[in-house]
Amino acid sequence: MSIKLVAIDIDGTLLNSQHKITPRVKEALQKANEQGVRIVLCTGRPLPGVKEQLDELALYGENDFVITYNGSLVQATKDNAIISRYTLSYEDFLEIEMYSRKVGAHLHTIDDSAIYTANRNIGKYTIHEASLVNMPLKYRTVDEMTPEMNIIKMMMIDEPEILDKAISRIPAEVKEKYTVLKSAPYFLEILDKRVNKG
Repeated sequence: MSIKLVAIDIDGTLLNSQHKITPRVKEALQKANEQGVRIVLCTGRPLPGVKEQLDELALYGENDFVITYNGSLVQATKDNAIISRYTLSYEDFLEIEMYSRKVGAHLHTIDDSAIYTANRNIGKYTIHEASLVNMPLKYRTVDEMTPEMNIIKMMMIDEPEILDKAISRIPAEVKEKYTVLKSAPYFLEILDKRVNKG
């Protein structure tokens, strides 16, 4: 059976420790693409956070797609047409925000245009995330978040030892209700239950 599609993660897989695609990897992916193998970037990042890699690999053909937010959003790269999208409701936002306070972890919320934080003293890991994924960072109180927002992902973010302690305090029913995954020592991602990169 011949390979028809390669779905590849970005951080720690496609990119090296300098956050670059090596010439050898780029050449291999371009050769596969020329032979008709579809190359699909599959990442926890939002679309703005993968634009540089899509540009470098020229993945804007008729049948090119990208999987972002750990599977919450699948789009055609040529025109950004949405293939599938799973978001969190406003009620989900309120519940997760309440639990973040209960367990003692900072939180930020991401839609398709920005990262929002209610932390007056914006943490270094929230700043790191905004920089890494090339999205604007906005301070918003909980009351300023509205039901009209298309919340795609929420993240508890903190120093690793603080986050680990917070994770141990999250009730099992929360972990069963949502897709919950630790993507870095300082990031815990919370998404719609139907979401996964697969």
